[in-house]
Amino acid sequence: FFSSRRRHTRYGTVTGVQTCALPISTSHVEAVMAHELGHVKRKHMVGLLISAVATLGLAEAAWSQAMEPLYAFLSERDWLPESWEQPRWFMLAGTALALVTWGLIFGWISRRFERQADTFAVQHLAMSRARSQGMIDHNTVVDAASVQTMVDALGHVAALNCIDIHKRSWRHGSIAWRQRYLTTLIGQRVDQLPIDEIAWRINVLSILGLVVVILLETGGICGILSRCGM
Repeated sequence: FFSSRRRHTRYGTVTGVQTCALPISTSHVEAVMAHELGHVKRKHMVGLLISAVATLGLAEAAWSQAMEPLYAFLSERDWLPESWEQPRWFMLAGTALALVTWGLIFGWISRRFERQADTFAVQHLAMSRARSQGMIDHNTVVDAASVQTMVDALGHVAALNCIDIHKRSWRHGSIAWRQRYLTTLIGQRVDQLPIDEIAWRINVLSILGLVVVILLETGGICGILSRCGM
């Protein structure tokens, strides 16, 4: 568990159950802690909040725009059942579709952030190993031992919580899926891993999406200026 009370001060808590229920090494504990720290360092909570609002707002706007002409088209041809004759119910269907769309997109984003946190842990382990051997430089690559440590740590977490490693999770993905991904990092430079670029693009698009949502809700730039009395 990680949290923050002050801008530059963060703290973490590891319970006795987490450390003693399984015969795990200090390297495994370090890997799990590095994963949680990765969420903080990469500002995932902020990113998830922005992406959640942006994707929901855009999905709602898109389906609202699509449902109105669709309703008119179907009504003109008497293709709607009697229970759908009221536009209000048709718009509720649009809202339901918007929520489904949001769930699919937000789940995908959340799983990428989880993958980035796993990657952060491996980066930390690889850099620490290279530093201890006096070999650290800009060409440091992800080594198999660091990946295996994180893979094993994920396995221990699954066993501790009685989770099937193949069980899918909307926001985190399955443990097996995450483990398979980690093995693809071996031999790649720690400062040039694709997931970091993907996460950066997600954050940029989320911010742009949020701006679009704000403009839509306020009637554009003119609407904002009029509300400000300008």
